[in-house]
Order: sequence, then structure tokens, then C-alpha cells
Amino acid sequence: MNSLNYYNTHAEELAAQYQSLAAENVHKDWLGILQQPEFEGPLRVLDIGAGSGRDAAFFATERQGNQVIAVEPADELVRLGKIHTQGLAVTWCQDSMPDLAGPEFAAVEHSETGLDSRFNVILLSAVWMHLPAEQRPKALIRLAELLADNGLLVISLRLTISEDDIHTRKMFPVSASELESLVLSVGLKRYLVSHEEADQLGRSLSWQTIVLSKGHRSLCAGVSQ
Repeated sequence: MNSLNYYNTHAEELAAQYQSLAAENVHKDWLGILQQPEFEGPLRVLDIGAGSGRDAAFFATERQGNQVIAVEPADELVRLGKIHTQGLAVTWCQDSMPDLAGPEFAAVEHSETGLDSRFNVILLSAVWMHLPAEQRPKALIRLAELLADNGLLVISLRLTISEDDIHTRKMFPVSASELESLVLSVGLKRYLVSHEEADQLGRSLSWQTIVLSKGHRSLCAGVSQ
């Protein structure tokens, strides 16, 4: 079973799990960064692997004027995500890493009006482990292209991956050290690395979040705000 088959087959169950957690709790390690002055005003947010739309809905309502593009390759999760974000400023598209080649991204760097249309926040929550190691450099290049100057790229890493996960959900081992070794070559900087944390659903898993920046931010060591 490939990963899309798994997520389509189990979409209802997975969506119920995702929706049982508040986005504010899942992303508490880094959300405080958005209170800094450079993030005043509406944000353009790209939620890659948006699943049931929990995080997309949060960002669409976090402040007035935010615009969110939710990227999800699984048909059934897109269907459920559209239900969960109905009436909000969330645009859904079916696309996947590492290419993100859909029409939503064709001219993202500069729109027809000449305004910068890149993203202030790009979120990959529980996504990176689905990319084979050989695809990760290409993915980071594409993410850096889509990220606005001084924007944030937020990647949560699932550090516990079983043999069953590898075979049924096409997951691959990830680590903070591997990710950090890749980012400098694409012009990104480490901004924050969280402590390893237990799974909020009580599963025997551990997670870690890395926040990367594009621009002239000073590095923040270690833990979140």
C-alpha cells in the first residue's frame, strides 16, 4: 500500500485524530514568533500536507486578512479539509513535495501586479518523513523559492518510525541534524530547534520542530518561546 492509498483509506479516522488536537497546542513551540513586529498584519500561509485542515483553519482565523493555501495530495483528506475550512480564506490544492508545480505556485514570486506573493509562513507538519532522503535537497530548494524574505519555514519531525510505518505509510527516518546539514546550501538559517517532545495523542512517538528563516534573522539556540 502506498502512502496515498493509506491516507485515503483511513481518512475519516485520521481526520478525527487531527481535529481532536488544537493547533495552538500542537504548534505552541513556535507560534509566539508570530507576535514579533515583523509579522504584524495579514500573513500568507502555505500549509503543506494540510490533512483535515485543522492548521489551515487556525491560520485563516488567527488574524483578519490572513490567506492560506492548503496543499494535500490525498483525495479524501482534501474532501474533509474543505468541509472543516468551509467559509474561511483557505484555498485547497492537490499537490505534493518536492515539486509543488501546480498553478497556485507558477508565478508565486511576483504576481501580475508586481507585488511579492511569496509566503510569510510555510508549515510542514508531520510531512518531512514522507520524503525519501534523495528528494529532500530539491524540496528545500523549492521551499526556499516560495518563502518570503524573513519568512518562516516550520518543519515538524516525527523521530519515531517503525517498520510498519515504513511499509504501510512510506515513511523514512528523519533527524534534526540531517535537516540542518541541508539548509545552508539553499540560503536558509536555523531560527529555532525545539526539545524532543512526546506525542500529544499518547502514541509511542517523539517529535521535534525546526524553524528555519530566510533573511537576516539572528539565530536562536535550542528551545521555543
